[in-house]
Amino acid sequence: MNIQSAVSILVIGDELLSGAVTDTNGPYFCSELADLGWSVVRILVVGDEFDAITDALKLCVSDSAVVLITGGLGPTSDDITRDGVARFLNVPVILDAEALSRMEGKYRERRVSLNKISERQAQFPEGAKILPNNSGTAEGFSTECFVGDRSVAIHSLPGIPREVHSMWRDTLRDWFVLQRNSNAEPETVHIKCFGLSESYIGTLIEAAQLKSSVRVGYRPVYPEVWVRLIVAGDRDLLDHSAQKVIEAIGPAHVFSQNVDDDLPTTLGKLLDTHRLTLSFAESCTGGLAAHQIVNRPGSSRYLKGSVVAYSNELKTAFLGVSPEIFEKFGAVSAECALSMAQGMKLRSNSDYAVSITGVAGPDGGTEEKPVGTVCFGLVTPTGEYTYRFQLPFGRNRCRAYAATLACELVRRDLLGLPHSWERQ
Repeated sequence: MNIQSAVSILVIGDELLSGAVTDTNGPYFCSELADLGWSVVRILVVGDEFDAITDALKLCVSDSAVVLITGGLGPTSDDITRDGVARFLNVPVILDAEALSRMEGKYRERRVSLNKISERQAQFPEGAKILPNNSGTAEGFSTECFVGDRSVAIHSLPGIPREVHSMWRDTLRDWFVLQRNSNAEPETVHIKCFGLSESYIGTLIEAAQLKSSVRVGYRPVYPEVWVRLIVAGDRDLLDHSAQKVIEAIGPAHVFSQNVDDDLPTTLGKLLDTHRLTLSFAESCTGGLAAHQIVNRPGSSRYLKGSVVAYSNELKTAFLGVSPEIFEKFGAVSAECALSMAQGMKLRSNSDYAVSITGVAGPDGGTEEKPVGTVCFGLVTPTGEYTYRFQLPFGRNRCRAYAATLACELVRRDLLGLPHSWERQ
């Protein structure tokens, strides 16, 4: 590994070691830095203790060009990151008047009095450059140390993920772009997949035999799998490799190459572009399918609504499912699912209606309909379809997968793709 493109991530906080809080900043930086062509050497988690911080810094600067620190910049006595970095650099901690003034302004906006304890957040190691925080009161700082004749940058940010993400976008990301040591700019392609497992996708990509200069990364974002390809300085090779990967996976399983889009977002954009509308009739998913759609701004243009009909009585009262269907086929059946979708389309006047009914578990399964059985009904502008899937997941993962699968069935019909497949 080239030390000039190596980054160590240091996460500080007793709450992380006790299990009270799970670190999400480290994985976030790993993903962001990989896109920019940097390599993460390690993620270290240490408590709020001076020796632990200085020992960790000694290790990090030994083989990295940059150290990214999160946590420990708040106002309380256990927030000692600024003091720990200062001790490591052998410099004093000093009050920054401009940072203090900005913090006073933020407190005034919140109509809260600034106390002496909170003023600690305006103290930094001498010589540090302040990193503004537009989402909170604790500002970060950047400094450097020398290991022999090699300079190592140290960036310290607060620990709250929302603030970390904001400060990365506002300031630090551009710094990493400018500091990249390679003249060949890394190019990235994102390939978003649904319907196949991460391990199976990995097998397919290995069989495609990409060139060794193509870096492949996998990121499961349940129930989707996101694949990232990175090539330095050769866009043609990247595009060719991406096409090989898509062909290997199967184009129907690739729903987007947009870095910001998940499957429900992709479906929403398709519906919006074609000026089509959608409605849901949900039983076992309890509104999750509609929730995924309304998470995105502008969804009112294409989502008519959703009926959560958990009981048979509500399936009849709200969706018009005949009691005879329950008696003959049961609530978890293709016949019930189709009737639910038909009733929803009629009542909502939407272009598409999709229904979901199933046995999410852990109880309620039978030999004929074991736990994980989920049936779907889909009514489109041109036809009606039913599906039955056997999902090998626990209750909540089954529900989440089924909600996304409902969106996928609509996407596939809208694009003229095969409606069903064998999950691998």
